[in-house]
Amino acid sequence: MTLVKKTRFCKFIRDRLCFLANRQRGAYVHLTLPPSSIPLFSETVDWVVRDLKKLRGIIVSGTTAESLQDSFAYTTCDRQKLKELITLKADEYGWQLFPLNQPKVNQFLFDPKHAIREPGACSLAKRVKSLDFQGKSVGKCIFRDSADCSTCACNLTALTRSVRQVDWATIKGLITSFYG
Repeated sequence: MTLVKKTRFCKFIRDRLCFLANRQRGAYVHLTLPPSSIPLFSETVDWVVRDLKKLRGIIVSGTTAESLQDSFAYTTCDRQKLKELITLKADEYGWQLFPLNQPKVNQFLFDPKHAIREPGACSLAKRVKSLDFQGKSVGKCIFRDSADCSTCACNLTALTRSVRQVDWATIKGLITSFYG
């Protein structure tokens, strides 16, 4: 990255933080969709945008199941369909509506070649200790030991992988989400 690009990015961050500090905070909606809800995605986004006051953004994740045969498990087709629908809605409303579902995040989240097969490949499972309400470990990740990693559609892992690759659109979305 050139010095000019770094300078522009730093100026953008500074200006964005000042802008965000001077406005009232709104809410993010996290849509965690089972495959059966994919057909309702577009109308759900339209409803949220139309009827939620002070909407700051929408975060989209899929469900994680206990096996590939589970009704909550995403097929390759399901993953690609949801990725396409997010892109269509982002084209309609702007990518700023989906700050944590930038194209690179969606690539890691939905493309089969990036699917997580075991906890060792999961940035969340490697770095976060998931606890229950009593402070006891629930297992390899927030989805517990019974989750089949190959069905995972957790946004956090894809987000972490995008940031590690220095995807500026993802980093911008992340900063806007935390400080906005």
